[in-house]
Amino acid sequence: MTDGAAPAHHMREACLRSIAEAIRKADDQYLRTSYVRLGESVIDALREAGYAVVPRTPTTAMMAEGHRRMIYGIHSAGTVIEVMFSAMIEAWDDEMAQLRRVARMRQLAARSRKR
Repeated sequence: MTDGAAPAHHMREACLRSIAEAIRKADDQYLRTSYVRLGESVIDALREAGYAVVPRTPTTAMMAEGHRRMIYGIHSAGTVIEVMFSAMIEAWDDEMAQLRRVARMRQLAARSRKR
């Protein structure tokens, strides 16, 4: 772990403040917004604050990327955790970005069919 890591209760408070601020901004920005947009605003705000919303159980892609980044015998235990964790978070972000692209393409296709 990083030596400068904040205690969990400070991280939780910062996370809650980020969520509250994202909801406030989204509420001001989008009157009668969809809950999906509100959720996206919260997730984006958390990402900007340095947090990630990830599944409790890593996906296959997350585990594969964590394994791919490891160079056995070279890393200390703390470094192993940091390397694997960051690789898994990046893999999750990639998976979510791909899902967002697919969802946007479907929305565009649905709109063009309505015309």
